[in-house]
Amino acid sequence: MFDQFFFLSQSFWIFIAQSIISFFNPAGLDQDAKIKLIESGLDTGIIYLRTQGFEATYDEFNANINNNSIEIKDIIIKKQLNPGSVYFCEGKNIQPKTIWHPRVCEINIKIDKLTFSGLNFDYKSELPFKIAFENINFDLSIFNDANSKTFKKLFEINESISANFSMETKYEFSKNIFHNNVHISLDNFGTIDTNVIFKNIIYSEEFFSLNLDTFSFALKNNSVIEKVNLILDIEGNSNLYNLTKNKLQKKSSINVTDQNELDKINKHNDIINSIEYHYPAYSKNLDDLLSFLQNAKNIKCSRNNDHLMNAEVIEEINRTGPSLLFAVLCENIISNSI
Repeated sequence: MFDQFFFLSQSFWIFIAQSIISFFNPAGLDQDAKIKLIESGLDTGIIYLRTQGFEATYDEFNANINNNSIEIKDIIIKKQLNPGSVYFCEGKNIQPKTIWHPRVCEINIKIDKLTFSGLNFDYKSELPFKIAFENINFDLSIFNDANSKTFKKLFEINESISANFSMETKYEFSKNIFHNNVHISLDNFGTIDTNVIFKNIIYSEEFFSLNLDTFSFALKNNSVIEKVNLILDIEGNSNLYNLTKNKLQKKSSINVTDQNELDKINKHNDIINSIEYHYPAYSKNLDDLLSFLQNAKNIKCSRNNDHLMNAEVIEEINRTGPSLLFAVLCENIISNSI
Protein backbone atom coordinates (compact mmCIF):
# COMPACT_ATOMS: atom_id res chain seq x y z
CA MET A 1 0.00 0.00 0.00
CA PHE A 2 2.77 2.41 0.88
CA ASP A 3 4.13 2.28 -2.65
CA GLN A 4 0.69 3.55 -3.71
CA PHE A 5 1.15 6.66 -1.51
CA PHE A 6 4.68 7.15 -2.84
CA PHE A 7 3.32 7.01 -6.38
CA LEU A 8 0.52 9.41 -5.43
CA SER A 9 2.93 12.00 -4.05
CA GLN A 10 5.36 11.68 -6.94
CA SER A 11 2.89 11.65 -9.81
CA PHE A 12 -0.07 13.89 -8.99
CA TRP A 13 1.56 17.00 -7.58
CA ILE A 14 4.38 17.17 -10.10
CA PHE A 15 1.98 18.48 -12.72
CA ILE A 16 0.77 21.23 -10.41
CA ALA A 17 4.35 22.11 -9.50
CA GLN A 18 5.30 22.41 -13.16
CA SER A 19 2.46 24.85 -13.72
CA ILE A 20 3.37 26.91 -10.64
CA ILE A 21 6.99 27.22 -11.74
CA SER A 22 5.83 28.87 -14.93
CA PHE A 23 4.37 31.74 -12.89
CA PHE A 24 7.84 32.88 -11.93
CA ASN A 25 8.72 33.60 -15.55
CA PRO A 26 5.49 35.25 -16.68
CA ALA A 27 6.59 37.71 -19.33
CA GLY A 28 4.97 35.95 -22.29
CA LEU A 29 1.69 34.97 -20.60
CA ASP A 30 -1.40 36.99 -19.77
CA GLN A 31 -3.59 36.39 -16.72
CA ASP A 32 -5.99 33.98 -18.41
CA ALA A 33 -3.15 31.93 -19.87
CA LYS A 34 -1.47 31.60 -16.47
CA ILE A 35 -4.69 30.45 -14.81
CA LYS A 36 -5.41 28.02 -17.62
CA LEU A 37 -1.90 26.63 -17.37
CA ILE A 38 -2.22 25.61 -13.72
CA GLU A 39 -5.77 24.28 -14.26
CA SER A 40 -4.46 22.19 -17.15
CA GLY A 41 -1.66 20.92 -14.92
CA LEU A 42 -4.21 19.87 -12.31
CA ASP A 43 -6.39 18.12 -14.87
CA THR A 44 -3.37 16.35 -16.34
CA GLY A 45 -2.53 15.04 -12.88
CA ILE A 46 -6.12 13.86 -12.40
CA ILE A 47 -6.10 12.09 -15.77
CA TYR A 48 -2.81 10.38 -15.00
CA LEU A 49 -4.08 9.14 -11.63
CA ARG A 50 -7.17 7.71 -13.29
CA THR A 51 -5.03 5.81 -15.81
CA GLN A 52 -3.25 4.21 -12.83
CA GLY A 53 -6.46 2.94 -11.23
CA PHE A 54 -7.20 5.85 -8.90
CA GLU A 55 -10.57 7.56 -8.68
CA ALA A 56 -9.70 11.27 -8.53
CA THR A 57 -12.11 14.20 -8.55
CA TYR A 58 -12.41 17.80 -7.42
CA ASP A 59 -15.41 20.11 -7.15
CA GLU A 60 -14.28 23.69 -7.72
CA PHE A 61 -11.33 25.54 -9.24
CA ASN A 62 -11.32 29.23 -8.33
CA ALA A 63 -8.71 31.83 -9.30
CA ASN A 64 -8.57 35.14 -7.44
CA ILE A 65 -6.49 37.63 -9.40
CA ASN A 66 -6.68 40.32 -6.73
CA ASN A 67 -5.26 37.96 -4.07
CA ASN A 68 -2.85 36.20 -6.43
CA SER A 69 -4.29 32.87 -5.34
CA ILE A 70 -5.97 29.71 -6.58
CA GLU A 71 -8.34 27.50 -4.57
CA ILE A 72 -9.22 23.91 -5.41
CA LYS A 73 -12.06 22.49 -3.30
CA ASP A 74 -13.28 19.03 -2.34
CA ILE A 75 -10.48 16.86 -3.70
CA ILE A 76 -11.20 13.13 -3.40
CA ILE A 77 -8.66 10.40 -4.18
CA LYS A 78 -9.59 6.72 -3.92
CA LYS A 79 -8.19 3.40 -4.99
CA GLN A 80 -9.52 -0.11 -4.50
CA LEU A 81 -7.14 -2.91 -3.56
CA ASN A 82 -7.64 -6.64 -3.23
CA PRO A 83 -7.61 -7.75 0.44
CA GLY A 84 -4.79 -10.18 -0.26
CA SER A 85 -2.52 -7.42 -1.55
CA VAL A 86 -2.19 -5.67 1.83
CA TYR A 87 -1.59 -7.49 5.10
CA PHE A 88 -3.61 -5.12 7.30
CA CYS A 89 -6.91 -5.35 5.40
CA GLU A 90 -8.99 -8.51 5.66
CA GLY A 91 -11.86 -9.12 3.26
CA LYS A 92 -14.01 -10.82 5.90
CA ASN A 93 -14.09 -7.58 7.90
CA ILE A 94 -15.35 -5.46 4.99
CA GLN A 95 -19.04 -4.64 4.82
CA PRO A 96 -20.05 -4.16 1.14
CA LYS A 97 -22.48 -1.36 0.31
CA THR A 98 -24.81 -3.85 -1.41
CA ILE A 99 -24.74 -7.51 -2.32
CA TRP A 100 -23.41 -6.48 -5.74
CA HIS A 101 -20.39 -4.63 -4.41
CA PRO A 102 -17.18 -6.66 -4.01
CA ARG A 103 -15.25 -6.89 -0.75
CA VAL A 104 -12.32 -4.60 -1.52
CA CYS A 105 -9.93 -2.51 0.54
CA GLU A 106 -10.12 1.17 -0.37
CA ILE A 107 -7.66 3.98 0.02
CA ASN A 108 -9.78 7.08 0.62
CA ILE A 109 -8.30 10.56 1.02
CA LYS A 110 -10.35 13.76 1.05
CA ILE A 111 -9.02 17.33 1.06
CA ASP A 112 -11.51 20.12 1.73
CA LYS A 113 -9.40 22.84 0.16
CA LEU A 114 -6.03 23.22 -1.51
CA THR A 115 -4.82 26.81 -1.84
CA PHE A 116 -1.89 28.25 -3.77
CA SER A 117 -1.10 31.89 -2.98
CA GLY A 118 1.66 34.34 -3.84
CA LEU A 119 1.24 33.64 -7.55
CA ASN A 120 2.21 36.27 -10.13
CA PHE A 121 -0.99 36.95 -12.01
CA ASP A 122 -0.70 40.61 -12.99
CA TYR A 123 2.49 41.82 -11.29
CA LYS A 124 5.62 40.62 -9.58
CA SER A 125 4.32 39.74 -6.15
CA GLU A 126 6.43 40.52 -3.11
CA LEU A 127 4.42 38.01 -1.09
CA PRO A 128 5.85 34.55 -0.39
CA PHE A 129 4.56 31.55 -2.27
CA LYS A 130 2.31 29.41 -0.06
CA ILE A 131 0.61 26.06 -0.46
CA ALA A 132 -2.02 25.05 2.10
CA PHE A 133 -4.00 21.83 2.54
CA GLU A 134 -7.07 22.32 4.73
CA ASN A 135 -8.70 19.38 6.46
CA ILE A 136 -6.92 16.40 4.92
CA ASN A 137 -9.05 13.42 5.95
CA PHE A 138 -7.65 9.90 5.72
CA ASP A 139 -10.11 7.03 6.11
CA LEU A 140 -8.55 4.40 8.39
CA SER A 141 -11.23 1.74 7.90
CA ILE A 142 -8.83 -0.02 5.50
CA PHE A 143 -6.83 -1.02 8.59
CA ASN A 144 -9.22 -3.72 9.79
CA ASP A 145 -7.13 -6.73 10.79
CA ALA A 146 -6.84 -7.70 14.46
CA ASN A 147 -3.48 -5.97 15.02
CA SER A 148 -4.65 -2.74 13.38
CA LYS A 149 -7.87 -2.69 15.40
CA THR A 150 -5.88 -3.18 18.60
CA PHE A 151 -3.47 -0.43 17.59
CA LYS A 152 -6.29 2.04 16.81
CA LYS A 153 -8.03 1.31 20.10
CA LEU A 154 -4.80 1.52 22.07
CA PHE A 155 -3.93 4.89 20.53
CA GLU A 156 -7.50 6.18 20.68
CA ILE A 157 -7.71 6.62 16.91
CA ASN A 158 -11.14 6.60 15.29
CA GLU A 159 -11.99 5.41 11.78
CA SER A 160 -10.52 8.58 10.27
CA ILE A 161 -7.79 11.05 11.07
CA SER A 162 -7.64 14.71 10.01
CA ALA A 163 -4.71 17.02 9.45
CA ASN A 164 -3.75 20.43 8.07
CA PHE A 165 -0.54 21.31 6.30
CA SER A 166 0.88 24.55 4.92
CA MET A 167 4.27 25.62 3.62
CA GLU A 168 5.35 29.17 2.82
CA THR A 169 8.54 29.97 0.95
CA LYS A 170 10.23 33.07 -0.37
CA TYR A 171 13.57 33.65 -2.02
CA GLU A 172 14.89 37.20 -2.17
CA PHE A 173 17.07 36.88 -5.24
CA SER A 174 18.85 40.22 -4.97
CA LYS A 175 19.74 39.60 -1.30
CA ASN A 176 20.31 35.83 -1.58
CA ILE A 177 17.98 35.11 1.35
CA PHE A 178 15.69 32.07 1.60
CA HIS A 179 12.66 31.96 3.95
CA ASN A 180 10.59 28.90 4.79
CA ASN A 181 7.70 28.33 7.22
CA VAL A 182 5.87 25.05 7.75
CA HIS A 183 2.73 24.33 9.78
CA ILE A 184 1.44 20.82 10.52
CA SER A 185 -1.51 20.00 12.73
CA LEU A 186 -2.85 16.54 13.43
CA ASP A 187 -6.20 16.41 15.21
CA ASN A 188 -5.95 15.13 18.80
CA PHE A 189 -2.17 14.74 18.46
CA GLY A 190 -0.59 18.19 18.28
CA THR A 191 0.83 20.92 16.06
CA ILE A 192 4.27 21.73 14.70
CA ASP A 193 5.45 25.11 13.42
CA THR A 194 8.88 25.69 11.93
CA ASN A 195 10.60 28.80 10.61
CA VAL A 196 14.00 28.98 8.94
CA ILE A 197 15.93 31.73 7.19
CA PHE A 198 19.11 31.06 5.22
CA LYS A 199 21.44 33.85 4.06
CA ASN A 200 24.57 34.03 1.89
CA ILE A 201 23.85 30.74 0.14
CA ILE A 202 26.80 29.51 -1.90
CA TYR A 203 26.72 26.16 -3.67
CA SER A 204 28.83 24.47 -6.31
CA GLU A 205 30.16 20.98 -6.96
CA GLU A 206 33.23 21.78 -4.85
CA PHE A 207 31.82 24.08 -2.16
CA PHE A 208 28.75 24.54 0.00
CA SER A 209 28.09 27.25 2.57
CA LEU A 210 25.22 29.25 4.06
CA ASN A 211 24.35 31.16 7.20
CA LEU A 212 21.53 29.80 9.32
CA ASP A 213 20.15 33.22 10.24
CA THR A 214 16.99 32.16 12.07
CA PHE A 215 15.54 28.84 13.16
CA SER A 216 12.57 27.89 15.28
CA PHE A 217 10.70 24.69 15.99
CA ALA A 218 7.54 24.81 18.12
CA LEU A 219 5.56 21.78 19.21
CA LYS A 220 2.20 21.84 20.95
CA ASN A 221 1.66 18.44 22.47
CA ASN A 222 -1.92 17.22 22.76
CA SER A 223 -1.05 13.55 22.93
CA VAL A 224 1.69 12.93 20.36
CA ILE A 225 4.48 12.49 22.95
CA GLU A 226 2.42 10.00 24.93
CA LYS A 227 1.56 8.02 21.80
CA VAL A 228 5.17 7.92 20.62
CA ASN A 229 6.22 6.78 24.10
CA LEU A 230 3.64 4.02 23.93
CA ILE A 231 5.06 2.78 20.63
CA LEU A 232 8.61 2.88 22.00
CA ASP A 233 7.54 1.04 25.12
CA ILE A 234 5.84 -1.70 23.10
CA GLU A 235 8.76 -2.10 20.71
CA GLY A 236 11.69 -1.75 23.07
CA ASN A 237 10.64 -0.88 26.62
CA SER A 238 11.87 2.70 26.28
CA ASN A 239 10.56 6.26 25.89
CA LEU A 240 11.59 9.61 24.42
CA TYR A 241 12.92 10.88 27.75
CA ASN A 242 15.32 7.96 28.22
CA LEU A 243 16.40 7.93 24.57
CA THR A 244 17.11 11.67 24.59
CA LYS A 245 18.95 11.49 27.89
CA ASN A 246 21.06 8.60 26.62
CA LYS A 247 22.00 10.38 23.39
CA LEU A 248 22.49 13.96 24.57
CA GLN A 249 23.56 13.82 28.21
CA LYS A 250 26.88 12.79 29.69
CA LYS A 251 26.99 9.26 31.05
CA SER A 252 28.25 7.97 34.37
CA SER A 253 31.08 5.42 34.44
CA ILE A 254 30.44 4.38 38.05
CA ASN A 255 30.35 0.58 38.44
CA VAL A 256 31.35 0.10 34.80
CA THR A 257 34.26 -2.36 34.63
CA ASP A 258 34.27 -3.40 30.99
CA GLN A 259 37.06 -1.49 29.23
CA ASN A 260 35.29 -1.33 25.88
CA GLU A 261 32.21 0.14 27.55
CA LEU A 262 34.38 2.61 29.48
CA ASP A 263 36.03 3.73 26.24
CA LYS A 264 32.60 4.34 24.66
CA ILE A 265 31.44 6.35 27.67
CA ASN A 266 34.61 8.45 27.73
CA LYS A 267 34.36 9.15 24.00
CA HIS A 268 30.71 10.15 24.38
CA ASN A 269 31.46 12.42 27.35
CA ASP A 270 34.40 14.05 25.55
CA ILE A 271 32.05 15.01 22.72
CA ILE A 272 29.49 16.47 25.14
CA ASN A 273 32.22 18.38 27.03
CA SER A 274 33.46 19.92 23.77
CA ILE A 275 29.92 20.91 22.76
CA GLU A 276 29.26 22.45 26.19
CA TYR A 277 32.44 24.50 25.83
CA HIS A 278 31.48 25.92 22.42
CA TYR A 279 27.73 26.17 23.16
CA PRO A 280 27.41 27.34 26.80
CA ALA A 281 23.60 27.06 26.87
CA TYR A 282 23.66 23.37 25.93
CA SER A 283 23.17 21.91 29.42
CA LYS A 284 20.32 24.26 30.35
CA ASN A 285 18.57 23.68 27.03
CA LEU A 286 18.91 19.94 27.45
CA ASP A 287 17.38 20.14 30.94
CA ASP A 288 14.45 22.10 29.49
CA LEU A 289 14.00 19.54 26.72
CA LEU A 290 14.00 16.64 29.20
CA SER A 291 11.54 18.51 31.40
CA PHE A 292 9.22 18.91 28.41
CA LEU A 293 9.43 15.20 27.61
CA GLN A 294 8.38 14.39 31.16
CA ASN A 295 5.45 16.69 31.78
CA ALA A 296 5.25 19.86 29.64
CA LYS A 297 2.70 20.61 26.92
CA ASN A 298 4.52 23.11 24.71
CA ILE A 299 8.11 23.57 23.64
CA LYS A 300 9.93 25.99 21.36
CA CYS A 301 13.52 25.59 20.19
CA SER A 302 15.00 28.64 18.51
CA ARG A 303 18.16 30.27 17.17
CA ASN A 304 18.31 34.01 16.59
CA ASN A 305 22.07 34.43 16.13
CA ASP A 306 23.41 33.26 12.80
CA HIS A 307 25.40 30.05 12.55
CA LEU A 308 27.62 28.98 9.66
CA MET A 309 26.54 25.78 7.92
CA ASN A 310 29.02 24.21 5.53
CA ALA A 311 30.43 20.82 4.61
CA GLU A 312 32.68 20.76 7.68
CA VAL A 313 29.77 21.43 10.06
CA ILE A 314 27.60 18.77 8.40
CA GLU A 315 30.46 16.28 8.54
CA GLU A 316 30.98 16.98 12.24
CA ILE A 317 27.26 16.54 12.93
CA ASN A 318 27.41 13.18 11.16
CA ARG A 319 30.40 12.19 13.28
CA THR A 320 29.15 13.34 16.68
CA GLY A 321 25.46 12.60 16.25
CA PRO A 322 22.35 14.47 17.44
CA SER A 323 24.08 16.32 20.31
CA LEU A 324 25.82 18.81 18.01
CA LEU A 325 22.73 19.20 15.83
CA PHE A 326 20.73 20.00 18.95
CA ALA A 327 23.31 22.60 20.02
CA VAL A 328 23.37 24.25 16.59
CA LEU A 329 19.61 24.51 16.15
CA CYS A 330 18.50 25.14 19.72
CA GLU A 331 20.23 28.24 21.00
CA ASN A 332 17.33 28.72 23.39
CA ILE A 333 14.50 26.46 24.59
CA ILE A 334 11.25 27.47 26.25
CA SER A 335 8.82 24.86 27.57
CA ASN A 336 5.65 25.18 29.60
CA SER A 337 2.59 23.24 30.67
CA ILE A 338 -0.01 25.75 29.49
